[in-house]
Order: sequence, then C-alpha cells, then structure tokens
Amino acid sequence: MNIYDKFFALAKEKGLEQVELSYSKSNSLSISLYHHEIENFSIASDSDYAFRAIVNGKLGTATSTTLSNENLESIIDNLISNSKVNEKEEEVELFRGSEKYHKISTYNKDLENVPTEKKKEDLFALELAIEKLDKRIEQVSDVAYSESSSESVIMNSFGLKLKQKRNSFYFIGGVVMKGEDGEVKNNYDFFFSNDYSKFDVDKLAKKIVDGCAEQLGGEPIPSNKMKVVMSNDCTASLIGAYISHASAERVQKNVSLFKGKLGSKVASNKVTISDKPLAKTLFATWFDDEGVATYNKDIIKNGILQTYLYNIEKAKIDGVKTTGNGVNTGSKIGISPLFVELKPGKKTLDELFEFIGDGLYITELQGLHAGLNPTSGDFSLKAAGFLIEGGKRSKPVSLITVSGNLLQLFLDIKEVASDSKINLGGISCSSVYIKSLNIAGK
Repeated sequence: MNIYDKFFALAKEKGLEQVELSYSKSNSLSISLYHHEIENFSIASDSDYAFRAIVNGKLGTATSTTLSNENLESIIDNLISNSKVNEKEEEVELFRGSEKYHKISTYNKDLENVPTEKKKEDLFALELAIEKLDKRIEQVSDVAYSESSSESVIMNSFGLKLKQKRNSFYFIGGVVMKGEDGEVKNNYDFFFSNDYSKFDVDKLAKKIVDGCAEQLGGEPIPSNKMKVVMSNDCTASLIGAYISHASAERVQKNVSLFKGKLGSKVASNKVTISDKPLAKTLFATWFDDEGVATYNKDIIKNGILQTYLYNIEKAKIDGVKTTGNGVNTGSKIGISPLFVELKPGKKTLDELFEFIGDGLYITELQGLHAGLNPTSGDFSLKAAGFLIEGGKRSKPVSLITVSGNLLQLFLDIKEVASDSKINLGGISCSSVYIKSLNIAGK
C-alpha cells in the first residue's frame, strides 16, 4: 500500500466523510550573470501538500511540505480539529469529478536532456552579444536563465485522480545605454519556451539593444488629448487589471466594475477577451485546483460581457456551475483566469499607424500598482513611447503621464492589431488603437 492509499484508509478509519489530497512538486534552475561572472546559481526542489475533508458537515483544511508514515495521523487530526473551528454555516461537499476531461500536454522531455553547461555557455554568449552591438551601452544590467518543471496531482475519496506535468524556461537580458546628451535609457526582453532548440542568442540580443537604442533622444510633448496606439506589452498589463473584474468573488463583494453588467456592453465591439486554458500554450491546463475540467470560454465577446469566472464556492452562491477557474492561493481557493487572450485583429502595427495618421504610440507604462485605483478603474501612469506622424512612427517621447479610466479605455478601442505576443504572466495581447487618452507632458 503506497502512502496515498494509507492516507485515505486512515481517514476513513477515523470517520472522515469526504477527503481530498492535492500536491505540487517543482524543480527549478536559476543562473544569473554580472560582469561576465556567475552571480547566482541555484537548484531547488519543493513539495507542497494540501488536504481538505468534510467532518460532520464542516470543511477542515491542512497543509504540509511532506507526507510520510510519521505525519499521516497528525495531518488527519489537524483536519478534524480545523473543521471544528469553521464557523461557515453553508453545506459543503468536495468535488466528485467532471464528466469529461480534455487532456493536453505541456511537458517537453527533451528539455531535461539539455546539459546545464550548455545553458551557462548560452548565457555568457548572450551577455557578450549584447555588449558588442552598440558602443553607447553603459552596462548589461541583467542576464539570467530560469527553468522550472512541475507536477500537480489531485485525488479524493470519490476515486478522482488527476495529474499534469509542465516545464518551461526563459532567457532574459537587460541593457543600459547613454545617449550623446547624457540621457540614460534601459530596456529588457526575454525568450520563453520549453523547446530549447528554438532559442537564438543573437536574435534576443538584437531585440534587447534595439529596443533600448530607439528610446534615446526622447522628450516630453505638450499636454493634450490624443489618439493612442498601446503596444501589446502595455495592453497586456492593462488587461490583467481589467479582466480581474470578471471574478465572481469581486462581483459578490461589490468591488467589480462588471457588477450587474452580464449581457451588457463593457468594451468596444472590436474587443473579444477569452479564457483559453486548453489553447496549445505553455500555460495550458486541463483541470483547475479544485479538480474541475477546464474549458475555453469568451469572457467578453464583441464588447458584451458573457460570464463571470467562478470557483465551486462562489458558483454555489449564485446558483450556477463553476467555470473551472478555482486557483489555490495558499490560504484558500481563489478565482483567476488561466490563460487570457485578446482576439487579434487583421491590421499590422504599421497599418494601424497609417490608419490613425497622427497620434501617440505608447510602449512603456510605469506605476500600475500605485497609479491604478482597483475599484474605480481610474489611472494615472508614467509613460513613454513614440509620436505617430503622417501614419508612421517617428521621434521618441518620454517623461509623460497618461490618465483615464480602465472601463472607458476598453470602450474606446477602435481597432486591434495582429501583433499578438504572449507575456510571462499568461496573457496573449495585440496592440490596440484607443480613440483618445489624456496626455500630460510639458
């Protein structure tokens, strides 16, 4: 009998009605350089176990970093004692399992076979490649490699057993450059995949340096209300904040911009935002942290709010089915989209510039956590980018502030470009054309 069978057998012996065990095991490798020397090299392995049980109609929870013959009994005793202090009155039940699961692979075994020495060599090569590209480079500020693999399992006393493995890596590099007038700019970029053969040192180095060099010479512009193209990176950072309002928990707490707006217009008809956990990406997951089968769904379709996102608890409050968006936050099961996609349009970025004629192309936003009111959606953020003149990107712009309201911004989107990019947070976005934003400059 393995340790998991022993756990369920002992729980049954002690009279626990329903029991769930979930665990995640992860391995990681991190390497960073500073001035041609290894600054950090670390290998780590972690295991986290979470347990839930229904005892006399009450939910008890417990956590542990290990599961062994020695701590089996104490874990079950903790489940029982924690259930006794649970003051919630509603009837609870563990999830028995979905009728059907759509398994999807997010693990590439070939990544395991790439020698660590090869990863070090490529990291040093990246630092050298960056340095050689431009004489204005002051320093390579950040060169790092990060790799992770994980396995997550959920099993319960109803016979449910789910397991998914995933792995990925990224190279990241940053650079600081100084212009002729002493102006200093910095930039970073990354490559993210689980297929090591696709990594190109020179290509990433060029993206990092070119992205910094093009910012030099930037100046503030007069304050005005302007047509704006928001880059895919900036759009992704705003969508993360915007779509969090689709959480049923926020709606039920009356802190959501989407409260009472199901079936109503919350964005322009150019905007379709979906949660796509079954899309073929590194973020794909076929069950959530409650064991519910995931599925692709439109949250907003052509500007109309289609659904809130639910875990089991919040779905029960509204008398609906969970959407498979239960996410373990450590202390509880929260709600989150699993992979967000803004549906791309047909125009290229250059065609978008040509379409609007004159305006502002924003490529950098700063201070989102401090400069955005999460309840009202009002924001005021430091920004930088480029003027759009005569339908083309022109001189760089810096030291400006953009302000507006998050809900109104998405209502004012006139076009979505085709330049989709997936960021490290699991959001796929394109650049967007916004009818107008307030710009504070000189």
